[in-house]
Amino acid sequence: MTRHDAQTRRRNAGILTICGIVGLLFMSEHSAFADEAENNLVVRMQTEQGHEIAQTWCSNCHVIEANGEGSIVTEAPTFQELAGRENQSDATLRAFLNKPHEPMPPLSLAREEIDGLIAYILSLAPAPQD
Repeated sequence: MTRHDAQTRRRNAGILTICGIVGLLFMSEHSAFADEAENNLVVRMQTEQGHEIAQTWCSNCHVIEANGEGSIVTEAPTFQELAGRENQSDATLRAFLNKPHEPMPPLSLAREEIDGLIAYILSLAPAPQD
């Protein structure tokens, strides 16, 4: 093997290494994109389920719709008000829904139903101010 052949092989090996790294980065980015799309689908499905649960369990007292339409008991906050409260989060809503309290009736919801209800309420939060 000549010196030129050895240099050519090293250069080609370097090019192949770079191509491999670029390929791995592309696959990693594609995987992250697919994961994000899957997570968005799960959230959307939970939100839809949560809206159905809200219609069944909550709409007699709370305005549950984003457009503000519906009946309301005077003391019951709208879902938009709940979503827009300062420091409102998944955890604060979960704690609130898991502990029976007056004047709300006790809710007998499965964990997945609570997840959906929380996803729906949080979907009504106002867009963050820049």
